[in-house]
Amino acid sequence: MNYKNIGVWVKGYVDAIQDGQSITRLQLNKLVDTIQSMIIKIEEEANNSKLGVDDLAKQEVEQEDDLPF
Repeated sequence: MNYKNIGVWVKGYVDAIQDGQSITRLQLNKLVDTIQSMIIKIEEEANNSKLGVDDLAKQEVEQEDDLPF
């Protein structure tokens, strides 16, 4: 997802609202849905990267436990 293009798209909505232009409910719902999906994707990526760090730490502990003494 190209965030720069989405930013320009969102700015267009905000500018239109500020200028008093007509925005339909359907357009606003699309805007909200797009922003929500972006947030979900970012949160999932953050959770996945956090899990990766936790798994890496777990592997290091398991490797230390393999010592013969």
